[in-house]
Amino acid sequence: MSTIIQASLAALLFIQQACAVEGAVALEPGAPTDLPAVAAAHPDAGPRIWTFVKDTTTLKVLGTVQPLHRNLRFDGDGVRKAMESADALLSGEGVVTGDGIGLIRGLRLLPAMRRIKRNASGRTLRDVTSSVDYENWRRLAERYFPGNRRAEKLRPMYAAGALYEASIARNGLDRHHPAQALITDLTKKQGIPLLDARLHVRIADPEHAIATFHVDDETDLRCFRKTLNALQPWLDAAHLTGEAWRNGEYGDWPSAPPRCWSWLTNEAIAKSAGITLDVAVRERWMQTLRAASAEYATIFTTMPIEDLENRSGLVAALEQDGFVEVASQPRIATP
Repeated sequence: MSTIIQASLAALLFIQQACAVEGAVALEPGAPTDLPAVAAAHPDAGPRIWTFVKDTTTLKVLGTVQPLHRNLRFDGDGVRKAMESADALLSGEGVVTGDGIGLIRGLRLLPAMRRIKRNASGRTLRDVTSSVDYENWRRLAERYFPGNRRAEKLRPMYAAGALYEASIARNGLDRHHPAQALITDLTKKQGIPLLDARLHVRIADPEHAIATFHVDDETDLRCFRKTLNALQPWLDAAHLTGEAWRNGEYGDWPSAPPRCWSWLTNEAIAKSAGITLDVAVRERWMQTLRAASAEYATIFTTMPIEDLENRSGLVAALEQDGFVEVASQPRIATP
């Protein structure tokens, strides 16, 4: 089934199929862009590769930060060496919603999907948010998409998503990770299999999914507030964060807003199919890794650098499953 058909429901609800979980490098890359080279800060610099082992399986992991500046260049030798030793490429965590919906059926559902994204009874953001939150929104909206009155009618979490997309465009950032094209190219050249570890949610009854779609108001507002509070500090540090990533350094840099609008939408859709999303996404990735481990000795993948630094998320799941990190010597950056 084509990507357009698969995404007919999801895309219209602000869902990014392959990257619902932050930091995962998508399976389909954007077209590479010929950009001017930027000199690295250290001659031996390069994004850091983590190594985990369990029994006879070696897992090579590139830590990712997203989005980064679209003109960011990096030394890819470390990624190439890790990929040369790999027998398979494992995708990052993610969720694909929209399976089972035809294009025509998706178009018929379009009016109902638009209503989901808007505030009820014609209310605006000023009506449904606190004065403090609205003032924060107004200040950022005027900066990143002045005059966009349509966003005022959106539910808070979707307004936050629109603001996020406008801000990364204005700041020259790109949601396609700079290593994505290199990894895809090396995978094709080496002829190694690409293993899809994302959870695919089939929507057998999209009308029911729309009719039962629910994100409570407090959760909606919490997503809005969290995005607005995190957005500008993260944007201000985006250049330094990119420099640190490409030099294999790490530090206490401001995190990107967590794209909670996308996750909450996916979660609500999955609930209509009887799926507890966070549990199912993690279990799908681990099951794919276990199956791959039985067939391939060395596997390459990516995961959010926060998981790797904090021993959380996927790293915690790996350690619980018996994987052990092979010690390396990280370079630490100071913000």
